[in-house]
Order: sequence, then C-alpha cells, then structure tokens
Amino acid sequence: MLKTVIIEDDPLQMEMMCDLLESSFPSIKVISKAYNAADGIRQVMDGKPELVFLDIDLPDKSGFEILKELPDHFFDFIFVTAHEKFAIVAYQYDAISFLVKPLRKEALKAALDKLKQKRKNQYSVMQVQELIENLKSLYDNPQKIAVNGVKEINFIKVIDIVRMEADGNYTTIFLTGGSKMVASTQIGEYEKQLSHDKFFRIHDKHMINLRYVKSMTRGETGTVIMEDNSQLPLSRRRKEEFLKVIGTLFS
Repeated sequence: MLKTVIIEDDPLQMEMMCDLLESSFPSIKVISKAYNAADGIRQVMDGKPELVFLDIDLPDKSGFEILKELPDHFFDFIFVTAHEKFAIVAYQYDAISFLVKPLRKEALKAALDKLKQKRKNQYSVMQVQELIENLKSLYDNPQKIAVNGVKEINFIKVIDIVRMEADGNYTTIFLTGGSKMVASTQIGEYEKQLSHDKFFRIHDKHMINLRYVKSMTRGETGTVIMEDNSQLPLSRRRKEEFLKVIGTLFS
C-alpha cells in the first residue's frame, strides 16, 4: 500500500477525495490530511509518505512553494487544481499527473496508472524539477488558457482575449479579430487564473484585458470602452480599484 498525504484547503474536496480513495483504490492508504501549506509540510516530513496529493492553490503558499521547501523529493506527487490551464504544460510530460476538481474516479485511476508507470521508469529528479518550474511559470504568468467547450477543449493565447462576459455557469470569451467562443466555465474561475496578467473584473458580468482599454466615460459609475468598441458598465464598488490599477499600469 502507498502511504499517502493529502494537502487540500477545501474540506468538501478533502472529504470527497478520501471517500473516493477508500472506496475504489485499496492500494492507497491516507496516513494524514492537511488543510494548509504549513501543516502539509509538517505532515510530509513527519509521515514520510510515498505519495502526496497536492493542491496548487492554498491560502498560505502555492503547491509549487511547498515543493521548493521539500527539495529532497522522497515522495511522488499528483497536483490537484481547479484550473485546467495546467494541462497545457502537463500534457508534455509523462513523469507526473494532475487532477482537475471536482475529482472523478476515471481521472484518478488514470493519474494513479501514470504514477505506477513513472515508478517503474524511475524518472530523474531533473525531469520532475523541470516540470515544476514550467508549471510554476504558467501559474505565475499564463501564456495560454484552456477553454472547456461543449465538445472540445481549446487552448487560446491570453494576449488574444479582449474581454469575458458571464452568462450563468458559462462565459463568453471575446477575442481579437472579432471572434468569440463560449466556455462551460464560470467567469470567477477565469478571474482567479488571469487576475495577475493585466485582467480586471469591472462588473459581475464583465472582465476585461486592460491592454485593450480604449477610453472611459466619467460619471458616478462610468463606462469602459474597449478597442473592439464594446461599451461595458463599470461597477460603482470596483471603480476606485479600477482607476488605481489602470493608473499604475500606464503610468
């Protein structure tokens, strides 16, 4: 049995993962659980697991930072994330897997099968470290994002996104050149991915690429006019922060 530690800050996701492992994967033995990075590092150091399920987005540190603090990788690890963008890099490597929340039995089985093959092949520390650095680079400054459509996943350049518009559980993505696509992902998930890459949520329904702001009308709230000539409402509660961000960006 593989001694396993799970580091996941969402109690519901933690419970679902533990239940799934216990019911369907008897070869996995969860020896401890951690809900933040600091506790996770302690659990790994104390328990010496063979496998760690590692959430990338944690409140105190990212999963990448945890791995940096555990330089001697005496364990294998599987990333767990809410962001499909990591598929772009992860698909290039067979040394490691990642799982997208919410976890599904089939995806978990595929990840564990890949882990089994990896342990047979004994991938080098250098290969694993290279993957970590590539993923971290994508995490800090994504060049592309995965857009989950009805029938396919499209990978689009971040620089080509002009704006996004929320529609319930879907998001319409407007691209340079006038094209658009509908993603079966809520706009809040894209906000998490792109907030550090010159994107700003100006309204509950609208997130914009600040690179393509053309002008802004004055007023109590205001309207943001984009390079594609779309006119978008600026929420009153977001106006002050928007002016501050865009002033810093172009000063």
